Amino acid sequence: KIQSHNWENRISIKSNSEDIWDDEVNEAVDRGKLLHEILSFIETKNDIDTALQNVLQSGLIDSNETKKIKLQLEDILNLAALQNCFSGNGKVRRETEILLPNGKRLRPDRVIENLDETIILDYKTGKPNAKYRKQLDNYADALKEMGYKKIQKKIIYTETLEVESWWKIICWFADVLIVLCH
Repeated sequence: KIQSHNWENRISIKSNSEDIWDDEVNEAVDRGKLLHEILSFIETKNDIDTALQNVLQSGLIDSNETKKIKLQLEDILNLAALQNCFSGNGKVRRETEILLPNGKRLRPDRVIENLDETIILDYKTGKPNAKYRKQLDNYADALKEMGYKKIQKKIIYTETLEVESWWKIICWFADVLIVLCH
């Protein structure tokens, strides 16, 4: 028997050499992936030390990096714009996949289900980009299809501590669908 696999699904070709060779770009990407990994362990502000212990024990960081990363995490989690994302209120889903009817999967970084709203939070290390907003809009559309009504979308840029936030509110009034976006 001969097994055959589509190579396009297994090989990625980079057309921009700086993505491969630029150490600063690679360090920023690695730092972003590490921070993303640690944030996936955190449900509330009280989980920072436990999350750091997990990544320290797994060898992803060494003890010299712990203090610096802890300060960065505290800066992120204490942002006023994110106060309702790490408070412990509501049901928190971290890195939970959403399976779409067409078989595709979406994986928001964090979804917080509160009584009166649902918040989608995504972590980014780069500069603001319209494609990131589109990504969260796709997550919100999927949640809307699942019956969620008031959806707030937030992107935290972890390097600059900038937060983008906007809403999608779905409601019916006299048999008319009203979609309010901010």
